[in-house]
Amino acid sequence: MPAQWYLLSVRSQRERSTKTAIENLARAQSLEDHIHDVIVPTHSQTLYQEGKRVIRERISFPGYVMVRMEMSDELQNILSRIPAVMNFISDQDQKTDRWSPCPMSDTEVAHFLSSDQHLEHDIQPGDAVRITDGPFADAIAMVESGDAGDGRVRVSVNIFGRPTPLELAVSQITKAD
Repeated sequence: MPAQWYLLSVRSQRERSTKTAIENLARAQSLEDHIHDVIVPTHSQTLYQEGKRVIRERISFPGYVMVRMEMSDELQNILSRIPAVMNFISDQDQKTDRWSPCPMSDTEVAHFLSSDQHLEHDIQPGDAVRITDGPFADAIAMVESGDAGDGRVRVSVNIFGRPTPLELAVSQITKAD
């Protein structure tokens, strides 16, 4: 049976330790031929702490770990016994009426592995927005232009009676009330 990607539901904030536990288990029980990859999907997030820009690695899908493996009942039982693992994402087989782990489609794998997690937004030039993050938090700004492709928006903030241009991430603004 060829290796496929499966999704494990794990306890929140235990994703990285579960990944390590699966890798250690594979080494200890000589399962490297059956468990090929273990991934916790992450993305970079820009934060502002004490006025300084900090880039942090964040988990993209909290509570999930991806495993590329050759599925078998024995391997499923072994991984299910890891303390932080709750279960495999499963589907019910119509013929046998039994729940079994379902492999992820190529589209789902690409979505989970993409590092470009763009936010969907409907902000247009001329819209009033509230800045939610950074040194200008809670300021009202006017959208000048935006690029949905890279998730950046150019806004103009009125500071001391003068318009000041800023470039912000879409995640740093919301539509003004």
